[in-house]
Amino acid sequence: MNMSQYKRNKKTVTWEKWENYIEPKENKEEEDEDTHYEGGSLEQGLILSRDSDQPIMITPMGSIPIPEYRPDNFNLWLGHSNFDITDDIVDLVENSEGIETLEVFTRYRMRVGIGKVFNAGDVINGVNKALAGYFRIKDAGV
Repeated sequence: MNMSQYKRNKKTVTWEKWENYIEPKENKEEEDEDTHYEGGSLEQGLILSRDSDQPIMITPMGSIPIPEYRPDNFNLWLGHSNFDITDDIVDLVENSEGIETLEVFTRYRMRVGIGKVFNAGDVINGVNKALAGYFRIKDAGV
């Protein structure tokens, strides 16, 4: 197996800090140009889901449900994977030390909330190690 094939087949997750794009109401007078898109302000992108009363936000990534808790109260990280986020992966991530919340957005994208008393780097490294172990065992056919 050549190196480009190895890199292509290696299961990875790239993590990025989640930025809350919902502007707090107290700062409404201080709107700047970055809070607008073609359709108006980002707040206008908030709608209720047809199937429930849960609000969703329209973003460049598509519609994302807005949890009832305030996202800015959590240390949230977005994980981009090159593998399907299956029920086994969800269980593994949810049960990793330091993970408070987990939301799967698409088959390749998830958002985790890391507990305030945990070091985000340590938690993410723990998740990555657990995933590597899972795939090592799965690939070995055990």
